[in-house]
Amino acid sequence: MSTPIALQVDPLYIAQVSARKETVAQNGSASAALINQAFAQFQAGFEKRTAEIANMSGSRKKQIAVFLELVSDVRAVAEPFVPCAKGCSACCYQRVTISTLEAEYIAFNTGRAAKRVMPGAPMKPIEAFGRGTPCTFLDGNGECSIYDSRPYMCRNYVTLDIDNLLCQTENIQLTAERHPASTGVPILGEGPLGILYRRIIKADAINDIRVFFS
Repeated sequence: MSTPIALQVDPLYIAQVSARKETVAQNGSASAALINQAFAQFQAGFEKRTAEIANMSGSRKKQIAVFLELVSDVRAVAEPFVPCAKGCSACCYQRVTISTLEAEYIAFNTGRAAKRVMPGAPMKPIEAFGRGTPCTFLDGNGECSIYDSRPYMCRNYVTLDIDNLLCQTENIQLTAERHPASTGVPILGEGPLGILYRRIIKADAINDIRVFFS
């Protein structure tokens, strides 16, 4: 029988997470408001690019490449208002889901072979990930070694809190165990990007990046 995560986590961290419950909603709302205000001037251009990508002809590989550029540009608007930045790799230890198309895109750009994964293949639960499960592409300096080719989930994941306290794997596991101290991570919604992403990947297999690249 495994030891409950609450018994493995620093009590101080649990106390900090528990205390964040009082301000997390306010923090998220404040950040979202600033991002929406900054986004307004770019919205028309992003909507135009979204429509163009949706109607692209040709290979899906080209389509996913252009789409990922769009995601990065959209989320760049949020950068001044969120704690997500180079030097934080907390999300790189969590489950990172990618599609077959993204795996092929990464393989093409890196020369690293991707395994074939069948649609519907079992996926490890979120609580199976932690400090001992770094992403395959996280290097020794805690940086992404395929940053320019990183998948949609990595580009789109943006926390709206004041720091990365809630992004730690310990909080994810506390949440999975329904520990009373656990607090959800406020993140930006997918919106039209999520709709377009699912339209591009179609019926591709989706699984953790470590399954495609061991």
